Parts: sequence; C-alpha cells; structure tokens
Amino acid sequence: MVLKRNRPTSDVLIIDASKGFEKSGNNNKLRPCDIKKIADTVKSRASVEKYSALVSKETISENSYNLNISRYVDSIKPAESWDIHATMFGGIPIKEVDQLLEYWEVFPELKEAIFEKISDQYVVIKHDDIEAAITSHESLGNYKQVIFNEFSSLYDELKNDLIEGILDVSVEQEQEKISFTFSQE
Repeated sequence: MVLKRNRPTSDVLIIDASKGFEKSGNNNKLRPCDIKKIADTVKSRASVEKYSALVSKETISENSYNLNISRYVDSIKPAESWDIHATMFGGIPIKEVDQLLEYWEVFPELKEAIFEKISDQYVVIKHDDIEAAITSHESLGNYKQVIFNEFSSLYDELKNDLIEGILDVSVEQEQEKISFTFSQE
C-alpha cells in the first residue's frame, strides 16, 4: 500500500501485484520488472485491467471501508473454454481468432492471409508452413521497418551515454531514460 497525505484527488489507487513475482525458495521475490510496473502504475495513477483500479472514496465507503484488493481489482483469469465441435471436426473458432484483435490491427490483412473461413463460426489455416506464411507477409516486413527506423539511433545513444560517458553515468537516470524511450508509442 502506498499512502499519501494531502493528495489532491479523492480517488484511491488499488493495485493487485500478486501475480508479479519470482519464486525463490520458500519466499516470493519482486523482480525489477515487477517493481517498475508497480511504480509506473502509481506514477500514472492508471486503472489497468486485471491489475489496478482507481476507486473513489465513496465506493470504498459503500463497501464498509473494506480494502480487500479483490473487491476492486478482478485479477482472476477467466476459465479456459473448450470448443468440442472444433476438437471433434477440426477448425478454429472465429471468436478465438478475433480475440487477437490487437495483432490484426498491427498486421492488416494477415488474418485473411493465413485463415480460410469454412463456416460462419470456424476457420482453418491455409498454409502447411504457417511460420513462413506469417514471416513472409508484407505487413510484418513493414512493421520490422518501422521498428528499425524508430530504434536506429538507440545503439549510438547507448554507446555515447554508457560507454563513452562512463564516468558520469547515473544509473537511475539512464534506467529512467531507457524505460521512457521504450514506453513511447
């Protein structure tokens, strides 16, 4: 819990970081990436699905001031469903393919390039070598080029900051700078 006096907001940030740790013997240990995720969430005061919630004091009052994290942040993964029809007769449910919407937005037309519709509810893979079909698709090449362009100067910047300027390196500043670079959209 992070408690702060005289906050300008009436909302309380509740974070469920119970899934982010490394098992170390009988203990659980926060990794640097887990600590960073917590710190970034606190800094941004963001509600993140299955991780954090910005809750009003009124809502907490309505819940009898119960601060049980699971009351405000539902971090439980939904149960995996099985499509018996697909298992018995083949095919991939379209609703499962559509759950990958974020990928289809980044790689336009890739879905149509690798899947063939066999009914209103099912698709099949068009290619014997799915990896080759994906890696040779134009949208993946375009994406790689965008990433290359975005990070083309990173090597020189890191070399200048960390190697050539080794006597003046501030670890915290460099970590923050690199983290900021990778978090930009």
